[in-house]
Amino acid sequence: MRISRFAMAVVLLGFATTALAQAVTTFDGTYASLPTSSQTGRCNAPEVGPLTIKSGAAQFAGGLNGDLVFQGTVTAQGFLTMRNNLGTVLSGKIDNGKITGGTNNGGCTIMYSWQKQ
Repeated sequence: MRISRFAMAVVLLGFATTALAQAVTTFDGTYASLPTSSQTGRCNAPEVGPLTIKSGAAQFAGGLNGDLVFQGTVTAQGFLTMRNNLGTVLSGKIDNGKITGGTNNGGCTIMYSWQKQ
């Protein structure tokens, strides 16, 4: 029985897509905010709410009124990159159900963490 190259490519692409989708959804869930671990420089660490991840898309709100909205993505390896509505970037990593990450904005560095619920 001969299988065309096209049919083989379609099958392999299907396996790759399924594996990628499963890897990114591994981190799906709600992560509760933990106390701010550290900050340096002249800054006030805004309060942050729970962080949610669904199909590789991440989001949380922070600030006194929840007006700082961070949105971004998670890679299959657990690397998190988010940006808020003011342009501040948060980079982090998910490991064993815990997210640790930080921002560095104008000499102000803040480290945050969340734990999967």
